[in-house]
Amino acid sequence: MGKTAQILQSLARLIGRNSPALSELKTSRSLLTVFASFIVADKKIAADEIAISFDFVRNAFPDANHAQLGDFLEQAIADRPILSPHLQLLKRSLTKEQKLPSPYSSLLSSRPNSQMRYQRIASSR
Repeated sequence: MGKTAQILQSLARLIGRNSPALSELKTSRSLLTVFASFIVADKKIAADEIAISFDFVRNAFPDANHAQLGDFLEQAIADRPILSPHLQLLKRSLTKEQKLPSPYSSLLSSRPNSQMRYQRIASSR
């Protein structure tokens, strides 16, 4: 890594761009976005699904501002944002221990066109 890149990383840490708190906030928001997509997938918004999703993230991130996370979950349910950037962030930020194996991962890897189909379906909503 070059000297310029090292200096920029140091500056980013100093101003808080790479702080653990910011990383946790981004990860928790991405998880809530993914959960919100499941909540609205069947076109019925159930209060118990919202409570379960919020409780999961609240317990996973006990130091987070829970009021802010609740507001973000409501916004994600209303706006239905695109999932791909959030999934990429989760892929990068979660450790191997934090990731659960997906029962569909082998299916998607063996059929590359199906992954594109699911992305098209998700983006059309």
